[in-house]
Amino acid sequence: MVITINTVSLGYNENQERFILDFFLYLARSSPNDSFNFLIDAHKNIPGSVANTNFIILNPTSKPNVFSWFSFQMKLAALIKKNKTDILISPYIISKLLIKIPQIQWLPHLAFGVNDITLEKKEKLFFKKYIIPSIKTADGFFTSSIIWKDLLQQSFSIADKKIQIINNIYSINNSSIEVDVQNIKNIFFDNCEYFLVDDDSINSKSFIFILKSFSLFKKRLKSTMKLAFNVPLELKNEFSVLINAYKYRSDIIFIESNNPNDIAKYFAASYAVIVNQYYTGFLTSTIQALVSKTAILAVKSPYNMAGSLAVYNPFYFEKENINELSDCMIKIYKDENGRKERINDQVSIAANINPITMVTDAKNLIHMIYSNK
Repeated sequence: MVITINTVSLGYNENQERFILDFFLYLARSSPNDSFNFLIDAHKNIPGSVANTNFIILNPTSKPNVFSWFSFQMKLAALIKKNKTDILISPYIISKLLIKIPQIQWLPHLAFGVNDITLEKKEKLFFKKYIIPSIKTADGFFTSSIIWKDLLQQSFSIADKKIQIINNIYSINNSSIEVDVQNIKNIFFDNCEYFLVDDDSINSKSFIFILKSFSLFKKRLKSTMKLAFNVPLELKNEFSVLINAYKYRSDIIFIESNNPNDIAKYFAASYAVIVNQYYTGFLTSTIQALVSKTAILAVKSPYNMAGSLAVYNPFYFEKENINELSDCMIKIYKDENGRKERINDQVSIAANINPITMVTDAKNLIHMIYSNK
């Protein structure tokens, strides 16, 4: 079977696109009898390939409109036909007037279908014009959690067997990495404990919210605790300006890493991970925290994995509540036994996330959709 995976989303952030590339490369390595074409953006680095993979550069339209969107679909359809694709996996469905093959849609989240989630105007427009129409015509779906699977079934009457959950498989596989916790702290964190924030949707507003909560924590406990942010260089530069006058700026540390092994080590050495994402997609720091055996401070939300598990977790806070996040920091710092108990609970949750089963189920969905064409 020839499977084409379109990683060029036009609307989701680059981390979601990167996850799709990584996940299906992982799947390709365990599917030697199938061939995989990956459509990637021109400015992306082409990863190391395996024998049954092929990478095709696709230059997307940056601001799709009625005419450029049709032109883009024509271009995609031509590529798909040229490579004799049997099934397409894509964030949006190509018109069935242009290609007749089965299509599976990848959906990191369905935040656009939730009333109490606020999206930017351009995001809402993107989902309304391209994603929702695709849901109505897709043959199957990959999404990131049971939360979004349930919403797909409820809002669009999609059959259970047509939806498969996939998520951060590299976090799961990195759970066995040996970590010298003290060495990590010595080298990167001035030999201090630290709270870690690894959030692919962080912006200046959420950054300042976490800073204010950390300020209250420092005032009340006067500890040597650090606050670390794993962010790309452009955000580091932006956020560095915001802390120029911050009283505790010497306790703020920026990490710039997208290496899965390094990220796993930073998680494992942290005192706790702060999950401030009200909703999550494929890449979620919750999974990395679960398998790294570190504690979680989570915003209470039914739309992210950590928040939906908050009933089991004494360390959660209401959305944008500075005092509550600060209280969480204090509680977990003062209650070491409570922290250890929560980590022990997480081990059992993480044990239920099986990468082999996840890949097998993904393969089964692909073959089922193809066989039903």
